[in-house]
Amino acid sequence: MYHTTRRRFRPWTLAILFFLGWVLLTFYPRPTDLVRSLYRVFRPPVDAEYVAVHAHLFADLEDPGAIDRRVSELFPYRYDWVSWNKPWYFPTVDEAFLAMTGDCKTRLIVLASVLEYRGIPYSFSASPTHVWVDYPGKSETRGENARVAFFSADSDSGARNWGIPSGVDLRLSLKSFWTAFWWYMPPHKKLSLAAGLVFSLLLGVVLGALTRMPRGVSHSEA
Repeated sequence: MYHTTRRRFRPWTLAILFFLGWVLLTFYPRPTDLVRSLYRVFRPPVDAEYVAVHAHLFADLEDPGAIDRRVSELFPYRYDWVSWNKPWYFPTVDEAFLAMTGDCKTRLIVLASVLEYRGIPYSFSASPTHVWVDYPGKSETRGENARVAFFSADSDSGARNWGIPSGVDLRLSLKSFWTAFWWYMPPHKKLSLAAGLVFSLLLGVVLGALTRMPRGVSHSEA
């Protein structure tokens, strides 16, 4: 009795996994940076003690709105590719003050730490494309309101709220992602992605050809 043995193997699954791994390491040579950043969205590393060293930068201000504007002045907006050489990164307070630049995540962690140091109540929220701090007297804007947030947390009570954002402008969100992740991506990172795609396609083709090659036949007696 003759029977042929074949392995079940999906070459393009391996090729796709190879490409995803390539993308991850291209964007994050240390993947733990991505893990920490995701964690910090929901638990920002507020550090009032560190901010105390820089308290003189806000000593003349009492109104939280004025403090918010001062933070924006001190930390000019820069995309994460420019500030951190990563597509998306949530810094600590000390990293923010070392760079003195950043996007909404940098401004959030600095502002929250200053308000914590001053004893001013606040909460922080996250939408699909933005994070921000709310405080007494702050007015809602198109990008900072409860309708676009999927997560919020209060500094005093620690209460955390989850929801489905209903006011997100999809077109604006896609444009924001395109600008932040692709437009400001360094050329050598784009070249690396292109190389990874070529290697992945070649891997899928080669493995596919190998799986179609005839395998050895095993013999057994009935």
